[in-house]
Amino acid sequence: MSDQAQELRRLREKLSNALYSHSNRQPFKNKLSISFAGGKGGTGKTALSVNIAISFARKGIKTVLLDADVGLANANIILGVKPKKNWADFLYNKASFEDILYFYDNDLILIPGASGISDAANLPSYKQEELFLSLDTLESHTDVLIIDVGAGIQENIINFSIASNNIVVVTNPDPTALTDAYSFIKVISNKLYNHKVYLLINMARTFEEVKRIYELFVPMVKSRLNVDLEILGSISYSEEMVLSVKQSKPLVINYPRSEASRQIEIITTKLLGNLYRQNQVLNAKQEGYVKKANSTKTYVTDDARSVDAGNKDSFVSRFCKFFGLKK
Repeated sequence: MSDQAQELRRLREKLSNALYSHSNRQPFKNKLSISFAGGKGGTGKTALSVNIAISFARKGIKTVLLDADVGLANANIILGVKPKKNWADFLYNKASFEDILYFYDNDLILIPGASGISDAANLPSYKQEELFLSLDTLESHTDVLIIDVGAGIQENIINFSIASNNIVVVTNPDPTALTDAYSFIKVISNKLYNHKVYLLINMARTFEEVKRIYELFVPMVKSRLNVDLEILGSISYSEEMVLSVKQSKPLVINYPRSEASRQIEIITTKLLGNLYRQNQVLNAKQEGYVKKANSTKTYVTDDARSVDAGNKDSFVSRFCKFFGLKK
């Protein structure tokens, strides 16, 4: 047991050094995790999560993009990179967690996807502990974790979605896509705790399509499902996006002046504002801890208790809980 503990500490220090060497800035104290999900495939979810991750990183925000689509992992294809190892190599082929990290640039790290992530609970206890420590180290050294979740309402997809504290449901104006988006929101509605749920409309061809969703779909969700759903924004249908995906080049790099790139920038700025507000609120609440001098009794305010609960609901804690990992 002692040898295992020493090995885990060594791996954690090695990972910490690798992460630190790629950035000279301290990360935010409190973290933002965002799942990009949706009921239907083909809505452009992966392309948006990749481009928003790049947009975050370009602002100096230390960002991790986790490809959690266990069926069709392809974030690396849209990024135009070929990582040598992925999740499966860490889980089953003795690769270290550091080995599967792909440093796209100084502020963006990709964790390439692979099938079998949902079987993490069946790993040996030592491997589960390594996974937990690695994720915890990664989260502590970065600002934003973006999770590209597979389409559908299977259990592992739902678990990955609600492991984050923000869920972006990606849809398009097509009636079938909206129907599947509603089904997805309905499934997660009973499992939400302190989450923010956004709707991101992709491939909109006209203003009327977006307006109809504002006026009909969102009120229906709020009234029937008791979910505080907020429109994050809309992305116009873009031939540049189609070409970028075909060329394996992110849109914001390939066509930075396109209308879709401008809209992605607006959405990123809005999410970044949420990150700053989250840090301000939680930092203020943490000051609510009051200790009486020369006393063994600790006085804790209600706000402080909520912070403590929030810390327990980090992405790592939620991940471990939903996938049955032992911390």
